Amino acid sequence: MKKHNKAVSTILKLSLCTFVTLLFTRCGDSYLEDALVASQLEDGNFFASQEDAISALNATYDHFHSGGYFKYHYISIGHMAGDTRQTDGTPQPAEQAYPEFRFNAGTGHLIPGVWRACYLGIQRANNSITGITGMDDVLFSNPELKQQYIAEARFLRAFYYFELVRLYGGVPLITEVFDGDITNETAIFPARNSVEEVYAQIESDFMVGANNLPNSYSDADIGRPTAGAAQAFLGKAYLYQKKYAQARDAFKSIIDGDFATYVLTENFGETFTLAGENYAESVFE
Repeated sequence: MKKHNKAVSTILKLSLCTFVTLLFTRCGDSYLEDALVASQLEDGNFFASQEDAISALNATYDHFHSGGYFKYHYISIGHMAGDTRQTDGTPQPAEQAYPEFRFNAGTGHLIPGVWRACYLGIQRANNSITGITGMDDVLFSNPELKQQYIAEARFLRAFYYFELVRLYGGVPLITEVFDGDITNETAIFPARNSVEEVYAQIESDFMVGANNLPNSYSDADIGRPTAGAAQAFLGKAYLYQKKYAQARDAFKSIIDGDFATYVLTENFGETFTLAGENYAESVFE
C-alpha cells in the first residue's frame, strides 16, 4: 500500500510540474508570423488557381446540408404546415405554431434558421462570383471554364433567393461582397426589396446558367447544375410569377428543345433510391 501511495504521489508531482511549466511557457513571437493564417485566407489572394475557384464553389453548396436548410428547418416548415407531419410542441413548444398557422417571422427557430442558411449560401455565392470574375483567364485549363464557374455560382445564388422569395416575399437583395465597413448602415441593415426585384435577379442568374453551364458532367462533377437545370428553374420562377407563356416555353425547351437531354426512367420508384441518384430524368439533386 505504501508503494502504491508513493507512486501516486510521484505521478501527481510530475503532473503538477508539467502544468506549471506549460502555464508559464509563452509561444515565441514568430508563431503567428510563421503560420500566416490571416494573410493566407484573405479574399485578395485566395483566388489564385482553378482549384481555388472550385473550392469556393464547393463551399457554396455547404448550406444545403445545414440544419437551417434541407437537413431540417426548411423541410420541417413545409411539412408542419401540411398533414405529413404533426407536433405536440415537445420538445420545441414554438413548433406548435406551424400546424396551427400561428407563426410569424419571429416564431421559434425554424423560420430564422432557413433565412440564415440561405443568406450564408448567398454570401458564398457572391464571394465566388466576385473572386472568379477577377481571376486571369490563363489560370484556367479551358478559357470557357471561368464563365462556367461564374454561371454555377449565379445558379446557386438564384436557387437560394428562389427559396427566400417564396417563403418570405420581398427580401433584401444582396449581390455584392461585404467590404467589412461596419459604419455602412446600408450594408449592415439592408432595405427590403420588392418581390418583383428579387425575381428579376433570379431570372437573370438562371439565364446566365442556362447559357453558360454544360449539358452534363462526368465522374465527380455529376450532380452540379447543368444548363437544363438552370432552364428548368427559370421556368419554375416564371410559373410562380404567373408568367405562364414564358414558363411554357422554358419547360418545352427541356422536353423537345435545346435542353432536351432528359429521359424518363422505366422504373419510377428507382428515382428515389440511392442507386437512382442523378438518373437520366433528374434535373438537379
